[in-house]
Amino acid sequence: MSKSSLLATSVVAAAICVAPSAAAQGFYIDGGYAAFKGDVGDSDEDALADDETELTLGLLGGHYGYDFSPYAGVEAELLFGVKNDSGSVSGIDYDLNINVLAGAFAKAQLPLGDRFTAFARAGYFGATVEATFPGLDIDSDEETEFDVALGVGATFAFTDKTYVRADLTRYGDQGGSDGLMLGIGHRF
Repeated sequence: MSKSSLLATSVVAAAICVAPSAAAQGFYIDGGYAAFKGDVGDSDEDALADDETELTLGLLGGHYGYDFSPYAGVEAELLFGVKNDSGSVSGIDYDLNINVLAGAFAKAQLPLGDRFTAFARAGYFGATVEATFPGLDIDSDEETEFDVALGVGATFAFTDKTYVRADLTRYGDQGGSDGLMLGIGHRF
């Protein structure tokens, strides 16, 4: 291949790569509320129904990301616990809180018109969970866990820069929690 053909091919390839990036508008930031649901207690097949309790937690936070093209992007997620859950498992009272949850995700996106985009995301997260046991002489127990997360969601753009977002993500591959997040964002 001659130098001029190689140069022409490189210019065309660069234009193809840059054009979708310009249309994607690059960086974005959004924030909102995430409601988490999951189970605590025994998960064995022989476990009694009374030994498993559904928990509901609330977190505030958001995402900071970059769209490489209308079809692919990456984002970081940072959430802070604002709503604890309390209950009883096997007769022992507990209070549970997610202090912080942070994750990194790769996104596959599908634009469906000028304003609506559906996406799927996969990544890795870490969460610091604190459990206290009122009535027992046990100090609170704080543990940090790391696992995979998979989710789907959509955005709807009100303007070229402002959008709303909803996503549903499964945090943890076995016995994980489901997080539904609703928020508003801005593209730069």
